[in-house]
Amino acid sequence: MAYPIFPELHRDRRGYPFYGPELSAAPDIYVTDGVPLAEKTVHARYFLGESSWMIFETDKETGMAFGFAMLNGDAQNAEMGYIDIMHLEGTSTDLGAVIQRDTEWQPRPFGEVDPRND
Repeated sequence: MAYPIFPELHRDRRGYPFYGPELSAAPDIYVTDGVPLAEKTVHARYFLGESSWMIFETDKETGMAFGFAMLNGDAQNAEMGYIDIMHLEGTSTDLGAVIQRDTEWQPRPFGEVDPRND
């Protein structure tokens, strides 16, 4: 199932779609429950400065995802959890910076990109 069309408040700033094909390729929420964390596939990555969100699973009807979030480069306090993709798209800083989709991202196991391993 293709990812549905959700509002894109900052598409002009980015110059490309925020909801890329990577999200459509991600399995539905809970599908990878039994898969060890290091083996879960990161299907999409979003970032702003030193903050990043890595997406493992999505709910294509609600825009919610399950993944890994690291804020301000703080790998020690980074955590797994639910991520509201539409909220990420609508977020901007006081200076007008917006969260970007890593358009060069290639799906890979989380164990290969876990920032806590550095």
